[in-house]
Amino acid sequence: MHLKIELSGGVGLDRLVAAALKNAKRHSTVEPYSLYPTALAMTPFYGHNEPPAGDFIPDWLLGGNRKRRVLAALAAPPAPAGWKPSELATTLGCGRTTVFETVRALRSLHVVTEDGAGHVRLDPSTPLGDALIELLRVVDAFADTAVDRPPRARGGT
Repeated sequence: MHLKIELSGGVGLDRLVAAALKNAKRHSTVEPYSLYPTALAMTPFYGHNEPPAGDFIPDWLLGGNRKRRVLAALAAPPAPAGWKPSELATTLGCGRTTVFETVRALRSLHVVTEDGAGHVRLDPSTPLGDALIELLRVVDAFADTAVDRPPRARGGT
């Protein structure tokens, strides 16, 4: 059994980790690699990247800023072969997990082409691949258009 502790880096972190380790020792073994400090706050955690400047139409339609940027890069790679997922994560400045999960989902839909060297790109010869490429092209016109949302209540329900 592995213990994953998700915590904010704020006040009381040492105390919470100590309590979790004490509890875990009673019920299982804890391995050092299973402790990951992440966020447990009411606001989204954007990793080491800055949060997007706002909620814009393309990001909203395509599952968020990072996922949209991954899809856009796969739709128009700099080289005909496409991107290696690790290179794409570095270039976009987003997490490797975001890139790998997006590529994995696209693979299961059979909308990416891959070469023997691990390069991937959206495949315009498939109906869905072509539709995604066209959608990315069309929503780009709304890149500066914010999603019209009602104000969110702070604190309670």
